[in-house]
Amino acid sequence: MIIGVTGKSGVGKTTYAKNHAKYLGYDYLNIDEVGHEVLDDPEVRAQIKEKFNIDASSCDRKKLGELVFTNRNNEMKQLSDITWDKMKLIIDKRIESSKSGIVLDWILLPHTHYFKMCDKKVLIKLNEDERKRRVMLRDNLTEEELKLRDNASIEYNDADFDTIINME
Repeated sequence: MIIGVTGKSGVGKTTYAKNHAKYLGYDYLNIDEVGHEVLDDPEVRAQIKEKFNIDASSCDRKKLGELVFTNRNNEMKQLSDITWDKMKLIIDKRIESSKSGIVLDWILLPHTHYFKMCDKKVLIKLNEDERKRRVMLRDNLTEEELKLRDNASIEYNDADFDTIINME
């Protein structure tokens, strides 16, 4: 059984997904963390250094985020081209090794083939003012930085989900 949990940044999807996985006795996979793990790969770092001129020894995620969020169509695609194959290997291995079931947690889940694999699809929502307050506090962002990040995010179609949870 694969359960996919998604929603905008700051809505509480990770808290929900972790707790739901624990309650069900399922494995939990935060796909953002897989992306961060892949950024530590020396080959990925070298390609990022070449494409974005970012220090490959530290792979400055904040600087990288600023680049991809301000020019989503070009830089985001280039970053995805560098990281996605390695991410898929890790995700596939975790799904295949799951004995009882797995909860996938990712903001971009509906834009991947993993969304179609989900037996249950959950969308988490929260009112915008509270969501923005949480993200700015958690990630130490200005309102302008949050706006850039949100512009690079995706919109969700409620009809694509089995369950919608309003965290209000």
